[in-house]
Amino acid sequence: MAPKSRRAHPSNPTHKNMSDYLLKKWEPEDPAFWKTRGSAIANRNLWISIPALMLAFAVWSLMTWAQHVVTFRGDAAQYVAAAPFVFRMHLFMGMSLFVIFPFTRLVHVWSGFASVTYLSRAWQFVRPR
Repeated sequence: MAPKSRRAHPSNPTHKNMSDYLLKKWEPEDPAFWKTRGSAIANRNLWISIPALMLAFAVWSLMTWAQHVVTFRGDAAQYVAAAPFVFRMHLFMGMSLFVIFPFTRLVHVWSGFASVTYLSRAWQFVRPR
């Protein structure tokens, strides 16, 4: 089977060629280019790359933390202390859910066929003896 063409289809005029998305010219020192197109490209790249790099750093530090916890190393706390507050709260909330999970209705999600009817099922009450 031949690969699909990347050219625009005549019946769909809004579809662009894949080559239209490639950066063909990059001259940030040219003031005219920077004013017309370069500033928008740089701004878009910064909005994408900065959060991605921050997330990558946090994941790397928390991955190292998890490795130290699983192997019972004593210096695991220093990796969490260096992580941003948002990620520390995410870690706390995730651990809280892990601890509380056996005492909630969420356990029934994994009970085979009952997982299909989980949302519409009636509450189970335990009456005192």
